[in-house]
Amino acid sequence: MSDEKKGFDVFELAAAILLGMGAIGASVAGHQGNLWGGQSVEAYGEAAALTTKASTTYNDELTVYMQDVQTDVRAKELIWEGLETEDETASQRQLGMASWLLTAQLSDSAYAHLGLPEETRKRYQEGDEEAVLVEEDFNKARRPTLARSTLMRCSPAAPRNSKRPTSASWKDATPITLAINSRWPRSS
Repeated sequence: MSDEKKGFDVFELAAAILLGMGAIGASVAGHQGNLWGGQSVEAYGEAAALTTKASTTYNDELTVYMQDVQTDVRAKELIWEGLETEDETASQRQLGMASWLLTAQLSDSAYAHLGLPEETRKRYQEGDEEAVLVEEDFNKARRPTLARSTLMRCSPAAPRNSKRPTSASWKDATPITLAINSRWPRSS
């Protein structure tokens, strides 16, 4: 009698439908997971590329900035020596070297920050060997300092009014006073 034909069982139909819907849901979820997984891998690749580009840009700009600061410090030393020396030949040589450093070696933004005349730089870049900075330009270049402007932006706790001599001579300078004066020049 067990071989007799049984009637329609609703429970078995419901179980079959639920199992089928579960299989379809699992396949749709797997498909969506693979789609989003692929997109996340692509986005990760883009993010890694952008991070590398940002790091490269930062390093390039930091290198330019450090070169500008070192050039600025050396030019200020030459200007100071050139304006205070008694020897006219040495003075002209030092001021000529300072002029070359400022016009040829600084980046455009550093040159503009120091307030130097753009016309002189343009003439120098066009090959005019007579295009040199004059004493008025040197006096302008001695006041602003590239290191100070960036130092103040990066470190709000940096001393703004440091105690330092109000006047100095090149002959009295030490490496420490040179470093202080290059960061915190006299205010007028």
